[in-house]
Amino acid sequence: MSVKLKIKPFIHRPIIVFVLILFSFCSNVSGSPLHVYRTKSESPKGTIILLPGGGYKVLNIKSEAAKLAKFLNTQSFDVAILEYHIGIGSEAGEIAINDILKAYRLIRTNFKSLKLCDNRIILMGISSGGYLAACTVNKLSNNEQPADLILISPAKMDEYVPGTVYKSVMPPVDPSPRLLLTIPAAENKSLITSCQEYSKTWIGYDGQATFCLLADSAWIAGAGASPVDKKFNLARIIKTFLDTKSDNLRSEKNPAGIPVKGYSSQRHQEKLALVAKEKFDLIMIGNSITNNFEKPEYQPVWNEFFAHRNALNLGYSGYRTENIIWNIENGELDGQSPKVIVLEIGTNNVDEKNYPTRHTAGQLAGGIKAIVSRIREKLPDTKIIVLRCFPGCYGGPNPTSHRAILERASDIVSGIADGKHIFYCDVNKVFLNHDGSINHDMMPDWLHPGPEGAKAWALEMEPLLSKLMGDYPNGSISNK
Repeated sequence: MSVKLKIKPFIHRPIIVFVLILFSFCSNVSGSPLHVYRTKSESPKGTIILLPGGGYKVLNIKSEAAKLAKFLNTQSFDVAILEYHIGIGSEAGEIAINDILKAYRLIRTNFKSLKLCDNRIILMGISSGGYLAACTVNKLSNNEQPADLILISPAKMDEYVPGTVYKSVMPPVDPSPRLLLTIPAAENKSLITSCQEYSKTWIGYDGQATFCLLADSAWIAGAGASPVDKKFNLARIIKTFLDTKSDNLRSEKNPAGIPVKGYSSQRHQEKLALVAKEKFDLIMIGNSITNNFEKPEYQPVWNEFFAHRNALNLGYSGYRTENIIWNIENGELDGQSPKVIVLEIGTNNVDEKNYPTRHTAGQLAGGIKAIVSRIREKLPDTKIIVLRCFPGCYGGPNPTSHRAILERASDIVSGIADGKHIFYCDVNKVFLNHDGSINHDMMPDWLHPGPEGAKAWALEMEPLLSKLMGDYPNGSISNK
């Protein structure tokens, strides 16, 4: 890539510099101007790369970005406004993102020559520029990430990857920047919900995020009002965010890995009585999804796949990893030596509907690893099947932050499989349609497999289970 710079101060605008960046696109050369606004502060705090909005048809530099840049200057930040390429269609979007990536990397490596503050780099986007900023962080390596990402009324956050139910833009799986996302309440509900879920997912991926739903009278892209007008409080929100220091210190103690007694004391006592008088060859540990096998409508599946393998159901409705750890540490596996344990757990850890705390993907993964560790300590010869967290969520068939966090936690946990004692099993395809939505026949409430879904799960797991049990599929005894 060849980059040339021409720096020329605007007449009567000594604090504004116009930088023409010539980017090479194969045989074509096109220009993307960069407007630099420098703070007058003697103690500058950093540089903000600002992407203006305009619906991909125009760029609202004077009406939006320049006003915002002047405000940010008063907060002791230098600002660089990029005139990225505009146009409708995915190809135009990719060109715009390439513009942003090149400008961002140019600034990161040329702070001194551009006379910009290198204390802190922030990526900020308004409306369509907000969406492009969200896309850009996914293309930056870990060591390139900005300190903060600020999205002001980002557009298109509710769009999907064609042919699927997956959002076209998601947070990085390991987000290091802090996120501030603001959107006015007058926006359409789909976009607001998508922005909320994006912020929740950011936090669920073990990042830091602030979501602000502004009053109905707040600035909306294209309405002609300044996004920093004090009566809309956006300036105050941005100022507060910029003035707040990063709090990336998580407690060394993972709440998902600390034993907590569950509410089902009677069931626990009943299970202790069972393990005291009988040894089991197969033990199923989990939450309500596993507990459901004791219901009459699920009994045919249990009998076909598990009962004749001398199986014990240690599923507890509503339990989280910390409750399962408590059960194990309080006798539920004492005196046992099963061939196989199947572990199904996780969805309650990220349930924000019924629990006061929601665990992050990293915390949930740590809780699952803690369960496996306890089992290995007590039963070193037992094979453990760790199931990928099932893809359920509340409110419908499409992915939400709930499902995204479960998926991320499962990806982390998959690394503990060693092929000797710990085996990772992903059966989730049986619950999903081709577009990624949940199959209603498999999960009637979008969260728990129904009897048909439970059988599909058992069938998908059967080859691995029968191998580890040392019998034929469906539990018939091997003569080997």
